[in-house]
Amino acid sequence: MASNQTSFHTEANPDASAWGQYTAIAACLVATLCYAISGSFTKKFMPNLPPLVSSTGSQLGASLALALPALWAMPEAMPSTQAWLAIILLGVACTGIAYILYFRLVNRAGPAKALTVTFLIPVFALIYGVVFLNETVTLSMVLLGVVVIFGTAMSSGIFPKMK
Repeated sequence: MASNQTSFHTEANPDASAWGQYTAIAACLVATLCYAISGSFTKKFMPNLPPLVSSTGSQLGASLALALPALWAMPEAMPSTQAWLAIILLGVACTGIAYILYFRLVNRAGPAKALTVTFLIPVFALIYGVVFLNETVTLSMVLLGVVVIFGTAMSSGIFPKMK
């Protein structure tokens, strides 16, 4: 369970360094901020850019930004061919296609509605953890998942406004 893996307390994961935990938390916060900004930025400054161009540019920019840190943290033994294929498949099938759809949604529905799909990431992560990793689901996970789903539905306008 992720809640026991990282926090601002080094006891959360004694095998990890404090610097590594702070870096992981900061990376999550920066990613969240980038999600919040990207839709509005795209709609305002690149309204007629095809979604394939937006998503390709995003992925190339991210790859370039991560090239130096990846070289710095290169493992002593290179990962197997199967691991590289899994990374490529995840990058293309999960991230690449999702970005094309996301930027198409930004163009068609606007950034506010497009952003609501990102709210559901924790719910899908929970489902994938159960299906693929045999993770245990707790009552709090289910209840918080329901809160996320209802919050997403409310923010996207699925429920009619009450007077």
